[in-house]
Amino acid sequence: MYGDVIEELDASIGTIMEALKNAGIDDNTIVIFTSDNGPWTMFNEFGGVATPMRGEKSTTWEGGDRVPCLVRWPGQIKPGLREELMLNYDMYATLANITGSDIPAGHAIDSLDASNYLLKGTASPRIKHVHYFHQPMAFRKGKYKLHFFTRERSRDPITGKRDPNLTQDPPLLFDMSKDPQEKQNIASLHPEMVRQLSKEYEKTVEAIKTWKPF
Repeated sequence: MYGDVIEELDASIGTIMEALKNAGIDDNTIVIFTSDNGPWTMFNEFGGVATPMRGEKSTTWEGGDRVPCLVRWPGQIKPGLREELMLNYDMYATLANITGSDIPAGHAIDSLDASNYLLKGTASPRIKHVHYFHQPMAFRKGKYKLHFFTRERSRDPITGKRDPNLTQDPPLLFDMSKDPQEKQNIASLHPEMVRQLSKEYEKTVEAIKTWKPF
């Protein structure tokens, strides 16, 4: 079944690309392929895997949040691989700028314009992110990620019961540039960084609650 889904997905994307080509607009169309979350072990062998990343759908480990994002625009976006931080909702401001569209006041306050990142190869404007699953659970800034709550999976695959969040006190700290698998907690080695990120996390969460840019 899993293999069949992959083949169907591949075929449907091929149909879309062929339609764009037949319409003569494939070179002037931005095509984006991505996902909103990682695999889901509740569906056992049909749920996918995030190896070597830790976690899955409905967790804030990288296996739950880090997904592929393929962007194609011939002649405008150079082929290549980038691994800087960018969020799916940054596409809102990015596509608005590329298409010359206005964003209504108060809309997409958490969306950053990454058009220069895609078109000119500059650094991503996204340097921080609050990771959610019904509540703020982790905070990322630059190469560091701080976990205040964790869960290894979303639900028990047999009973369907949702797994609880585990409070991490003190929070867990990981260096994403060296340890994207989130295996080595370095909080004890960098207590000042934990304090600094904790304060920024609290300010960011408060800004979100009051619907202000962060």
